[in-house]
Amino acid sequence: MDLGESGDRLMEDLWLDETGRLTRQSEHVRELPGYADALEAWRRLETPLRAQLRERISLPLANIITQASRVQVLVSRMKTFVRESSPALREVLLTRWKSFKVEVVLYRLGQLELLAWIESEDPQLAVKGWISLALLDEAIDMDDAEQLSPIVLYVSNDDAYNDVREALDDAMEAFGLAPVRSSPPIRGSVWQVITAAFKRQVEPDRLDQAGDAFTAGAKARWYGEPQSQITKAQGEAVANLLDKLQSTPDALIMISNILIVKVDGVPVVRELTPEQVQVLQENPSLFTDPRLALSRLQPLRAEVSGRGPDSGQQSIAR
Repeated sequence: MDLGESGDRLMEDLWLDETGRLTRQSEHVRELPGYADALEAWRRLETPLRAQLRERISLPLANIITQASRVQVLVSRMKTFVRESSPALREVLLTRWKSFKVEVVLYRLGQLELLAWIESEDPQLAVKGWISLALLDEAIDMDDAEQLSPIVLYVSNDDAYNDVREALDDAMEAFGLAPVRSSPPIRGSVWQVITAAFKRQVEPDRLDQAGDAFTAGAKARWYGEPQSQITKAQGEAVANLLDKLQSTPDALIMISNILIVKVDGVPVVRELTPEQVQVLQENPSLFTDPRLALSRLQPLRAEVSGRGPDSGQQSIAR
């Protein structure tokens, strides 16, 4: 399979056909008339994923990162499909997933070795690979009760990194998250990707609850609103993290579906819709450019706002 123009057309076709609708409109999963239709829709994800896993990639380096992003997108769509299916159908799909999960894990190990090499050749390109890998980690364990949460950190001021990372670790601790693995920090401006997990096995909605509490903490910090959804320790951890960002003009932190962005010194905290999360996951380069990320997400926000009030579209600015 050519990873150039034909590969782009393949991804575009996947996006526009029924598979794309399944990931964007989860009700289509529940409305599928039977297992046969569901398995056919699953196959439309499985077939190109197998092809990507078996494709040998050579230089240029950008092709390696492009392929990593495509693999991550396909696996993430499969996880969405599984989570939005009925319990009976979910068991069938997970059985199929386990049949080649080992291939994905082996691919991931190979990517770790490649990224270690790419870092010395093109550090800024490597961070996009680390982001894709963290998102892949979160999707691979779709059959595991342990919930993983990719956390992306970017600060434009290198000198602010140590203080911000320490405050981020404190915030993760306050919300019951523990780092599982981290990419090396890419210096200059600093990018880093952390994969965190809840300290105890939890139900899938636990990450959403943590995100709601994090948003409440940011409101309490900037607007002095009541902290009814969060503990004192959580509120203090969020306030400390936001304070540490004051010394950097541009920043981006994403925890679950919560996005903290700072552009030209102006901070915004936004609770993202599923569509916005998907845009970020399928375009890892947005995590390295806070201004561009806001620009790409804004049209989706306006589209949702046009349909009526949406609690998932809260934004806070100083």
